[in-house]
Amino acid sequence: MKLNELPVKTYRWLNVNEYIFEDVLEYKKFKGRIEITSDNDILIKNSLDVDTQYFDKTEEESSFEMQNYINENFNSGVFIHAKKSHQIPVKIDFKVESDDLLIDKNIIIADENSNITIIFNYEGAGKSNHFGITKIFAKKNSIVNIIKVQRLNDSSTHIDTVLGYADDGANIKFIQVEVGAKNAITNYFTRLNGFSSSSDIKAIYFGDKERVLDLSYKTYHIGRKTKGNIEVKGALKDDAKKIFKGTLDFVKGCKMSKGSEEEYTILLSKDAKSDSVPLLLCSEDDVEGAHAASTGKLDENKLFYIMSRGFTENQAKLLLIEASLKPVIDLIPDEKIREEIWNSIEGRIDNV
Repeated sequence: MKLNELPVKTYRWLNVNEYIFEDVLEYKKFKGRIEITSDNDILIKNSLDVDTQYFDKTEEESSFEMQNYINENFNSGVFIHAKKSHQIPVKIDFKVESDDLLIDKNIIIADENSNITIIFNYEGAGKSNHFGITKIFAKKNSIVNIIKVQRLNDSSTHIDTVLGYADDGANIKFIQVEVGAKNAITNYFTRLNGFSSSSDIKAIYFGDKERVLDLSYKTYHIGRKTKGNIEVKGALKDDAKKIFKGTLDFVKGCKMSKGSEEEYTILLSKDAKSDSVPLLLCSEDDVEGAHAASTGKLDENKLFYIMSRGFTENQAKLLLIEASLKPVIDLIPDEKIREEIWNSIEGRIDNV
């Protein structure tokens, strides 16, 4: 099964055109549990109990094989319909057990002028597998904040897809935290269909041991005056590997649209590997697009300056990594999750 395929292929020997996944598992019941915290005045249903037109449609922007697998085998998930503005975030905790298989299918519908924040938190202490898809339908002038935090066991597999569709004036904001699983393959796709619609992606990751991260982001500018931003930061140590694939596609007719993508990686060991493929595709001349990618070690001058103020070398390195990753963590409106994320990263950065 091919996942995270580049829309424009490059040299095969680079091994970045797609991720090959061969271990699709047979269906079995989800043994873990879902804990939901929310405002009472919001419609939330179990996906298994919902018959809706939004479920079975497959999208060309993601692997047909994986989508069909999830459509046929999903064993969990939520259907959320926001009809107005909600101040209290919805929190969905997936507690995955050892030797578990979670296949979740989530649908979020935000009506016109509504506002909603949803936190998806995936965690588990034992080896497990997670395959998931989340579809977001943001109606006119709505605001949808999606936060996904992945902290699965370091022997687990995590494959997740997010598909977002924005109408006129709609804004989809996505925060992603990838700090768990041995293999993390994620795909975030946004289609900015409406006039003045927008998408903002902020993601962080931390990889150690022999972790593999394959992170794909695609923003399609279709409507006029759309705005899309992709900002990804992370750190790698030991033998960890990461591939970033970011695509901004300006479709014919999306006049006066703007898009930018940035990806920065800190290498904490000589054996860690980082590959980046930032793409700008353009069929419209009246647009603005920018992209940047940077990979390197911690700045020696900054380390020296901090150490001259009485910090040890390890403390200085931790401060620089914190300065890069913490601003995104601080955007998560849940203090407990913020603390757990940073404690997980901090404990694994020791002696870099």
